[in-house]
Amino acid sequence: MKKYVLDACALIAVLNKEPGAESVKEILEQSDAETAVYMSIVNLLEVYYGILRECGDETARKVLSSLRQSSIEIVANISEQVFAEAG
Repeated sequence: MKKYVLDACALIAVLNKEPGAESVKEILEQSDAETAVYMSIVNLLEVYYGILRECGDETARKVLSSLRQSSIEIVANISEQVFAEAG
């Protein structure tokens, strides 16, 4: 199984149509039983906060809802081992 972990910059690139957005879109389109896409809740918060500041509450809530309904698995619990490895 392929596994991808997205950070906030990856999603921001997609939302703002920045360089690299196509690569992220391809990963999201591949997400199925054989490809998993993960994102830390901390990175999701970073995306939400950026949209909130730039576009306002309504847009931020819509994007957050859309991301929660997407194939991205939001990781809310992070073990000390994962924390240390990510660091």
